[in-house]
Amino acid sequence: MALIILQYIKLYMRKEFILDDSGAELQGRSMIAKKSPSCALRRLARDEKGASLLMFALAIIPVMLAVGAAIDYGRSASIKNALNAAADTAALTAAKVAAEQIAANNSSWQAAAVTAAQNVFVGNAQSIGGLAAAPAPSVSLSQSGASVVAQLSFSVQVATTVMRVGGISTLNVANTVTATISTPLQNYTDLHIVIDTSASMGLGASSSDQAALSQPTVLGGIGCALACHFTDDVGDTDNLAAARAVYNPATGTNVQLRIDAVKAAIVNALTAVQNANSTVELAKLRIAVYTFSNALANVYPLQTGVSGAIAAVDAVDLAVSAPCSGGGSGCAVTGGAGGTNISYSLQQLAATLAAAGDGSSSTSPLGYVLLVTDGVQDSTYDYQATSGSSTNTPTVDPNWVAYPTSGYTAAFPGFVGDPIVEPVDPSQCSAITSAAGLNYKLMTMNVNYVVPTGADLSQSPADVPRFSFIAYLLGMGRRRRRRPARP
Repeated sequence: MALIILQYIKLYMRKEFILDDSGAELQGRSMIAKKSPSCALRRLARDEKGASLLMFALAIIPVMLAVGAAIDYGRSASIKNALNAAADTAALTAAKVAAEQIAANNSSWQAAAVTAAQNVFVGNAQSIGGLAAAPAPSVSLSQSGASVVAQLSFSVQVATTVMRVGGISTLNVANTVTATISTPLQNYTDLHIVIDTSASMGLGASSSDQAALSQPTVLGGIGCALACHFTDDVGDTDNLAAARAVYNPATGTNVQLRIDAVKAAIVNALTAVQNANSTVELAKLRIAVYTFSNALANVYPLQTGVSGAIAAVDAVDLAVSAPCSGGGSGCAVTGGAGGTNISYSLQQLAATLAAAGDGSSSTSPLGYVLLVTDGVQDSTYDYQATSGSSTNTPTVDPNWVAYPTSGYTAAFPGFVGDPIVEPVDPSQCSAITSAAGLNYKLMTMNVNYVVPTGADLSQSPADVPRFSFIAYLLGMGRRRRRRPARP
């Protein structure tokens, strides 16, 4: 046992012994040796304790910088969105102020618009946190035709937070935005209003108006759904005033004729334009008023002054028969009335129009034609063959243009002059819209054609076939509009 204990002690003392059976020490060698410096370095190199901590310490710096950069860039993106909104507002302000100053004939309109835009941008930018500064943006303005174009560019420095540690104290945020404003009445504009005053415009505007007119005179009507404004050789007399005096129990007012409904609509529209715009703006609007039956007549020359145009429209009434009172062959060509020739009237108008422009000046106005009609043409043509004659000579309109498609035209020989009825040929509108150099836009005010029923025509049964054909034409038009597009 003692020998065993002795061995453990020697082993503990880092000695290695070889003992014989009696326990005597035969030889021994110390296990503790002096260590050289190279040995220490080799042991240090082999020791991996604490390596992860060292690597983390070295990597944390770029990681923190990357996180800080993400924060700063995200913040700059948010600020850029706010600056973009400020730039949009400022650009719109520039365009609006420029348009107003141009309308006021201010030669310094560009300077006024630039100042207004810069003030708006800087004011909004100063409320955005994190900006190193909010310098005034660059603003440029130009006219493109009748429009004003404003372009605004900004470049702003956004202060950083974490990236400042890496030596980056600001980030640049920049953008360019554009705004365009075009206000019709701030452009020079010519408007030509063309009003159908043919006989069909004397119909009652609604079914109840026609029913009231169709009552016999003893019941307060005029015995016809159509009011007349001329005297001819077949017994038609001017009953226009009597028609307007007929009471309509359905509305509680006197009847309204189609021509009166049209006039009211145009007057209301012109009055709204007059009330909504300044004197300066209205000075850039010129209006002309025309009427037509078989031919065109100018009742208000092209000029400024909405009030004058309103008065001219208000004075328009149904066409009278045979405006050419001199008689002779000249009246047979241009002096008749009683029908509706839209195609020829548009050709006449096109021949009198000056070329339209882009609206940028009084010598280059925008051009518009407003055609107001019920859309049905009638070749009736009454004229005075002899000067001083109390009767008219009926014939087919010498300027009649036949509709190019079969099935859309019908003649009614039972009427004086053997009239032909047909719709408007759309190709005839090209006299205004496609004529070389005119550059006009044609607008239409479609008048609702309320076709009299058989009961309303009881006092004038001869009109039944003609109105039946008109109803057929209108039905064809509705079916064409409802026809679905081919896949």
